[in-house]
Order: sequence, then C-alpha cells, then structure tokens
Amino acid sequence: QSMLPEQIATNAASLVPSKTRPAVVISLAINAQGNITGCNVELAAIRSSAKLSYQEASAQMQGETQGLPADVLASMNALNDATSQRRNYRQNTQIVSDHGPDYRLRLNDAAKVESVLTVEKTVAHRVVEECMLVTNSAMANYFNEHDIAAIFVNHAGIKPERLNDAEALLKRH
Repeated sequence: QSMLPEQIATNAASLVPSKTRPAVVISLAINAQGNITGCNVELAAIRSSAKLSYQEASAQMQGETQGLPADVLASMNALNDATSQRRNYRQNTQIVSDHGPDYRLRLNDAAKVESVLTVEKTVAHRVVEECMLVTNSAMANYFNEHDIAAIFVNHAGIKPERLNDAEALLKRH
C-alpha cells in the first residue's frame, strides 16, 4: 500500500535508476555539533544513481561490498556522518527513545500469522530515520520563518513514564 496514487508512486515520482524525476530538494547544513545551520528548499530534477535495499546500502557504507561509483559512496558516507552528528545532538538536547527492532509478520495461505520475524535496523535504516526527523524539524522552522501554513500532528505531551527523563533534560539545560 502506497501513500500516493499508484501511477504517481510507481511511475512519475518513483526513483527509477537513471531516470530524471521532479523533486522538492531540501538541503540542510549541519555543523559538527549537529546543529542545523542552514536550510534551502527548491524544485529540481533528480536522477537516481542506483536502487539499493537497506541491506545493500548498509553494506556499501560499511565497506563490506564494492560496486558504487566513488562519488555516490562519498555522498552516502557524508550523509551517514551528518546523521550521526545530528543523532548525537538530539541525544544531548532532547528526549530520544531508542526503539527496538522492527517486526515482520509471515502469513500462511489462509492469511493467518505463521511467524513473527525480528528485523534489526541497519545503518541505512538509522540514516533514513534521522534524515526524516531532521527534515521534519527543519521544515517546521522553515514554514514558521516564512509564515507558510502547514499541516502538522499535535502530540498529547510527555508520557508519564518519561517525566523523569524530561526533568533531567530540563535540569541539564
């Protein structure tokens, strides 16, 4: 199931290697401490260099496999470094929940759960998650600074079991 209509998800907006696609590009500058120091938003045309699974991307970033052009691998490694800096920043300035593994359900022919598989997060999973978080944060600030209306989710607040963590964070800052 896709969040977008099928024709858009599988054709017009899909990242097919070597095909030019329209995109909204959000470029962020993140310093060594993990602070967002710049944000630029623009319409662009992009061309994907390769289609990699999370496992393939992780293996490339960890030097376990070869095959990507040096410039693509350098970009992936720079992204990994930036997201590590950002995660460190968040751990020092925010309440960060370390989520456990993901789970996949294996169904039998009758669509009943046959087994539950544990899926450990890879380096690539952590990079994508951190990119999503930093982009959401940066865009919220961007919309606010440019007085742009946007849809957002309002959370109920701090869970009672996390209050001690919140108090400790406030005392540190």
